[in-house]
Amino acid sequence: MSTVRRPTSSRATGRSTTRRRGRTSPPSGESPRPTWPGPGRSAYELLDALGTPRGPKALLLFGSNPVISAPDATRVAERLAALDLLVVSDFVLSETAAMADVVLPTTQWAEEEGTMTNLEGRVLLRRQAVSPPPGVRSDLSILYGIADRLGCGEKFPTDPRVVFEELRRASEDGTADNSGITYERIAAETGVFWPCPAVEPGEEPHPGTPRPRRSRSRPNATRSNPC
Repeated sequence: MSTVRRPTSSRATGRSTTRRRGRTSPPSGESPRPTWPGPGRSAYELLDALGTPRGPKALLLFGSNPVISAPDATRVAERLAALDLLVVSDFVLSETAAMADVVLPTTQWAEEEGTMTNLEGRVLLRRQAVSPPPGVRSDLSILYGIADRLGCGEKFPTDPRVVFEELRRASEDGTADNSGITYERIAAETGVFWPCPAVEPGEEPHPGTPRPRRSRSRPNATRSNPC
């Protein structure tokens, strides 16, 4: 088992497909996909189904440690142990990685380039500062390697900028619209808030949307009463 290093809370942008006005927006020039059937299982429900007759038999996990962070962690550890195959990509040997059949050492934030979105919704650009150690690969490179062995490697680019362009197309008109965000804007503006839709040629760029939930009502918000 390889020794890997501990993850940060944010990862470089990977492949993504979002809903778009009742359907998915197909990236890379693909044909339109059918309408989503509706919400699936929650994250915990998926974890609770691992290794069961109707649940996943194998799991590829990137930069996460559910044995510690998930609700009812003891139950989650039991479900992970029931899998036929557990593969963890990480950069420390976390408690979850210690249970894995295979551990793939992956780059950390200073060793890779790409975008990240922080908790306030600001899309930031990360530049590679140092080279990773020998044998350490990025998440995108790992996904490409798996896809290539399955005969569809051409659908999984390893260039973060190419992947971000796919995210821009796939998220257009969605809740998390990134279509108006470019590498150049991120660098010039020290980050851009989503949603940030694209505009017609000649129009002023959309400024982005800091705190997009500020205007929404909060019927279940806790109120403080003077006493």
